[in-house]
Amino acid sequence: MGNYCESLPSERVVLELLESVEPDDGLLKRLAQLKSAGYRIALDDFVCADPFYRLLESAHFVKLDIMACDEGMIERSVAALKKFPVQLIAEKVETRQQFQQCQALGFDYFQGYFFCRPQLMAGHRLPVNRLATIRLITKLNNPDIKMGELEEALSQDLSLSYKLLRYTNSAVCGLQREVESIRHAAVLVGLERMRIWASLILFSGMEDKPQDVIVTGAIRARMCEKLAESLKINHPERFFLVGLFSVLDAVFDRPLEEIVTALSLAPNIVYALLRHQGQLGSILRCVLAYEQRTGQRHRTVCN
Repeated sequence: MGNYCESLPSERVVLELLESVEPDDGLLKRLAQLKSAGYRIALDDFVCADPFYRLLESAHFVKLDIMACDEGMIERSVAALKKFPVQLIAEKVETRQQFQQCQALGFDYFQGYFFCRPQLMAGHRLPVNRLATIRLITKLNNPDIKMGELEEALSQDLSLSYKLLRYTNSAVCGLQREVESIRHAAVLVGLERMRIWASLILFSGMEDKPQDVIVTGAIRARMCEKLAESLKINHPERFFLVGLFSVLDAVFDRPLEEIVTALSLAPNIVYALLRHQGQLGSILRCVLAYEQRTGQRHRTVCN
């Protein structure tokens, strides 16, 4: 491993050990040093066999490839690993049934295409409350929105307004008086940050969906926005919206075409989401390619 690991912040990274690495004495000593230094260790595609059990002394996470094992082998592996103080990650979770089985077995975390693929359900309308939430997010991310319009939009949801004021008070703590209005909060932290906070609060409030779907949307949103900023493209908030909405099919369990029609989105946003075309679509395509590439290489991205 060399000394490169210590150049990374221990509180922000997890070091993953691939299954191809031989667990010799030198490696075990190095892992113990890194653990003592505060680094967290993940074991990828772990095999429950005598030569590898010694790695568990330094591990925090153990990843099991559920596609490579039958159900009985997974059950035996989980039972054996539960004897150690590690958290279990099920990777390559492809279906809802696999997700539910892994939950029942006691896995702590999950990875796989299931978390951004919809479970298509025919014959039902789009949930009105969820649709209203997405429409509010769309309105908040209109680059031409005025302060008064923002206040009016946010005031439609009392819980959202409360959370925004609470977050703002936490972010600017040390002031002699607390933030008392949405307008005051926007002046203190900036209109752009307020819109991002509000969008993420609303999106994360969809509690009936696996949290990994929400996290995937939030990560795509910020990455799209940051890429647009780095390229000095005007109105990067539009890219945030495209990234966030790229998981709407998984949120609604409906085809994306059906959802964007109900939202009456701008044509360039629709083309970006459905065809990955235009400036917005090109950025989204890059983010998705990076996500897929990282998932193939390291198998650590929740796709």
